[in-house]
Amino acid sequence: VSIRCTEGDPVADFLGSLLVQTLRPTDFVARMNDGTWAILLPETNREGTETATKRLIRAVHGVTPEAAITW
Repeated sequence: VSIRCTEGDPVADFLGSLLVQTLRPTDFVARMNDGTWAILLPETNREGTETATKRLIRAVHGVTPEAAITW
């Protein structure tokens, strides 16, 4: 589930979509304000949290300017 601002920042929209696509359907992503996101990983232990964190880092680092533009 994702909560995103419907107006404004296309970069934040892109990042929100990337986060949602990278995480499980049961996880929750919310944009709190400029530059701040909340991610809830229900029923996830420390190992699962570390795995999700690494997956998110890889996803964000793998974004190319071309991919962001075509989104």
